[in-house]
Amino acid sequence: MGFYSEEDIGLYRANEKHFIIPVPENTVISKEFYRNLTFTSSFTYEKEDENGVVQKDVILYRISTVKELEDLHQKVLDEEAERQYQEEVAKCEGTDQKPKRRQGRPFRRSQYPNDLVIMYRDSDMHDKMVAEFRSQLGMDSNHTLEKLEELGPKFGIIILRTNYVKAEDVAKKTYCGYKKRWGIETHYNFVENTIHFCGLHEQDYAAMQGLSFLTTTFGQVKSAFVAKMRTCSDYVKHMSIKECLAKAGRLKLSQHKDKKWYIAVTTKKNSDMMTEMGVNMPGDISKLISHTY
Repeated sequence: MGFYSEEDIGLYRANEKHFIIPVPENTVISKEFYRNLTFTSSFTYEKEDENGVVQKDVILYRISTVKELEDLHQKVLDEEAERQYQEEVAKCEGTDQKPKRRQGRPFRRSQYPNDLVIMYRDSDMHDKMVAEFRSQLGMDSNHTLEKLEELGPKFGIIILRTNYVKAEDVAKKTYCGYKKRWGIETHYNFVENTIHFCGLHEQDYAAMQGLSFLTTTFGQVKSAFVAKMRTCSDYVKHMSIKECLAKAGRLKLSQHKDKKWYIAVTTKKNSDMMTEMGVNMPGDISKLISHTY
């Protein structure tokens, strides 16, 4: 597992090693999977929650090869080139001009066409992501019903590439192997895409060390935050960090004539959530404001 490029994949398979790697959305093989979000098989994935209770998720999947997906992409490109050619023919009708027929624009094919590519959908993850998105509808321009319709089908989708082609029950084994490093994957996804931590490709050594310190510190804060959430009621425990912070952000306080701060706008559930998380409202916030000003 690691960075995705043909050169890196060549290194991963050196000395007959096996690898599993997530495929980025902007690659040819991912685009062809997303073009046809259908699944042909499924298996049950078992995992333990924070209380040691075994949970079962139904994982849908479809297996293809790099070559099959690249062939599909080439077909799409050729069809687009033919459509453009026919449009040019129609425009040139009645003139001496003769449009030139072209093939679809070329793209770099993989050196390892027999690698397996497996698209999975975690049904539980999909439902949670849809629920989280719905909870933030209207909060900004990125959370609308139109955006949900566009992005929703991709929620819970994981596309993995592997050269472990001879394994029995390869789809499940590949998925389980990848899930063993799931905490690392979700942390960096949260750092880069949720809180938009910039500079992850920093080249300057001093800046890289500073960034490493910040992300490590942030990871410790995030871990403590999640640990605290897990001690709370089911209402809080099953939230994502983003949803928890979004609900906390809706808390409104107002300062009365006695110069004290009081809760002005919130729901009982959100008020209980803050209490469970150890926030004394409005006491702690009043202290914070008094130190700030």
